[in-house]
Amino acid sequence: MEFFEFLMNEILSLPEVLVGLIVMVGLLLQKADFSKIFAGTTKSIIGFLILGAGAGVIIGSLDALGGDHSGPF
Repeated sequence: MEFFEFLMNEILSLPEVLVGLIVMVGLLLQKADFSKIFAGTTKSIIGFLILGAGAGVIIGSLDALGGDHSGPF
């Protein structure tokens, strides 16, 4: 039972893993070759990680422009 709790709380709660699983299921339903399934799943996970990192950089740079919000405006 602890294994399933670990799987749900630590592994499947990561968005890049969920996107990778969705891509893998889609490629399996299309009856793609193993190499295509592996490449597509890996590319989607890495792409999602890169997208998240880029969003973090943009949010960080916009945060610096915002300044302190303790004033009246």
